[in-house]
Amino acid sequence: MRWTRGFVVVALLLLAGCAKPPANQGVTNDPPASQSPTPGETAGLAGTSSGPLVVPAAAMLQPADLKGARTDKAESDLAPHLRPPRPCGTVGPSEAQRDSAAAIKALYPQAGGAGSEMPTVLIELVMRFRGDGAAKYLAELRADLDKCRAADKNGRTWVLTGEGLVGESVQLSVTERVEVGDGQRVPQTLPVIVGRVGDTVFMLTDLGWESGHGHEDLVRALGPKAAERIRNAIK
Repeated sequence: MRWTRGFVVVALLLLAGCAKPPANQGVTNDPPASQSPTPGETAGLAGTSSGPLVVPAAAMLQPADLKGARTDKAESDLAPHLRPPRPCGTVGPSEAQRDSAAAIKALYPQAGGAGSEMPTVLIELVMRFRGDGAAKYLAELRADLDKCRAADKNGRTWVLTGEGLVGESVQLSVTERVEVGDGQRVPQTLPVIVGRVGDTVFMLTDLGWESGHGHEDLVRALGPKAAERIRNAIK
């Protein structure tokens, strides 16, 4: 019944533009104007910055990459622990060199492939750094993944699952227990890819739908497209 209910909500969202999926996903089309950005992110959607290095809108994934799915600014409370990933929960020296950032979300249709009725929620974060900050952040992330292998204070486990999918990049999974109702909690695993293109770092993840796992194959397929968008938009 949970899957059926989710599908009805998605249909209303896409056709009427007024319904919202389950509250734990935080997917809305019109975030409140007063909403604060995730620390370190600029307040606007891609294309705004408080510093000299901007994140152009063209550097983000586009509807053409997402089966036509619309992209919107991601709310600050939507997966903040992945924006950016810091498995040990501490901010490294690279943060002082992060100049601008923007995050978008998309409700990707038929995430399970042909015949699937269920969507999934994608999040992309793009950050620009001064100097060697981008390379420094990737080094900090690798060190964190090696050092902090046990569950963190929020019960999340972070696991390195691969490297080099899109040049200098790492793939990881994040697992935590999520509530499904009646006080029951089940494990949910989200795939993440973090890659660097010059002074720019992107993070792409699939938040799944309700308590379902994210789709690793989808993130792997979209990672090269995300890197290509950055290469074409930021020279």
